[in-house]
Amino acid sequence: MNWLLVFVPVAIALEHWAPGQHLAIFAASGLGILPLAAWMGRATEQLAERLGGLLNTTFGNAAELIIAVAALRQGLHDVCRSCWSSWCHSGWPSAC
Repeated sequence: MNWLLVFVPVAIALEHWAPGQHLAIFAASGLGILPLAAWMGRATEQLAERLGGLLNTTFGNAAELIIAVAALRQGLHDVCRSCWSSWCHSGWPSAC
């Protein structure tokens, strides 16, 4: 799966040289982020073995947290509220 990392610079190049190619940028970004997400998942699991399940649960929802922060910065409060709801119902409170 690590070979998909080649799409990270491809996505950056497309954003710079072909900003109107939204579908290509999205596809390259999506493919490039797959191995990064896998790395983050493995690292979180290894840390959770030492530090506990709360860390695993929290970083398991990193995508929702990142989207919520980005939405909040742009004033998209409904998106932020939806992400918060998803995060709260995912089992995070039960890990406490």
